[in-house]
Amino acid sequence: MLLISRNIFSIALLSLFSMLIACSDSPPVDGKVISRGKSLIEEYGCPTCHKTNEKIIGPSYKEVAQRYKKEKSQNLARLANAIVQGGAGNWGEIPMTPHPHISREEAETMVHYILSL
Repeated sequence: MLLISRNIFSIALLSLFSMLIACSDSPPVDGKVISRGKSLIEEYGCPTCHKTNEKIIGPSYKEVAQRYKKEKSQNLARLANAIVQGGAGNWGEIPMTPHPHISREEAETMVHYILSL
């Protein structure tokens, strides 16, 4: 009985995940990419200014994901640029420090993680 319940639950989860992917404006991102993005965020010290659920110096990752959830593919480049080049004015008076030591590919991987939240 428990095995049947698990199978039904698994099927329901897969169906829900498929529907979410279908509603997205960009192709799904591999789970390894999202995991790597989270690791890069930790590695580069981003939690000094950003947390997942709360604003510190900069916005929370969930706030960023919420603001840019539509048109993810278009916002990917914009947000990756903000990581590498820095920026100001989008989230208040405190500017985002440039991070030129982060490659464009790494920045995009980090953004994939953030937008997955």
